[in-house]
Amino acid sequence: VGWIRQGQDRIRDLSCFGTRRYEPYVIVRKCASPKFDERFTGYGKNKIQHLYHMRWEGFRFGVFPRGFIIHVPHEKSKAKLMWDIKDSPDHNSAQRMSHRERMDNLYSTFCEEIKRSSPFEKSPPTPICKSSSSTRRKK
Repeated sequence: VGWIRQGQDRIRDLSCFGTRRYEPYVIVRKCASPKFDERFTGYGKNKIQHLYHMRWEGFRFGVFPRGFIIHVPHEKSKAKLMWDIKDSPDHNSAQRMSHRERMDNLYSTFCEEIKRSSPFEKSPPTPICKSSSSTRRKK
């Protein structure tokens, strides 16, 4: 755990993300942050798209010394419970999708939109780590 050994007076640079699904808690001035894309509704992909947008806007990330946040477990929300359920049978069967599938498709579209509008041609300043097996976690 590098953050314990980094010293109390130094913010450690986070040079890359282990995966595109990485969702660190971030502290950022509201006026400087890109807005959340309101097309992402209910459960899923909203924080991931926001961090992806921040990376491609040129934000840099760091780890506070001796800082931590505790996530308190809670019951699954109704939106989370609906994540994998397909649309009702009255929809055309070829168009039936789960909320997960809709958000996954939207996320792919969103990523392409952000890349096209970004000032960075190939990679954002905080890229995905080339060898991220040690930092990758299954969610």
